[in-house]
Amino acid sequence: MPVRINKIKFYLVEEISDILHLSKDSVVKYIHQGRIHAIKIGSSWHISNESLNEFLKTGGVKKVTME
Repeated sequence: MPVRINKIKFYLVEEISDILHLSKDSVVKYIHQGRIHAIKIGSSWHISNESLNEFLKTGGVKKVTME
């Protein structure tokens, strides 16, 4: 369940992985690459709703199809 801090909705890595149908490792990799902006509080990464929307707007995850 997202947490609100100063009216901003934040998701944990596990929640983003469920939303995007990605592994938790992939989400963390995107955070380290700077593709998803997140803040670390304690040992947990928190991704704002705005950061998630920006990631999706700029292409997000590209699916590759085999022909």
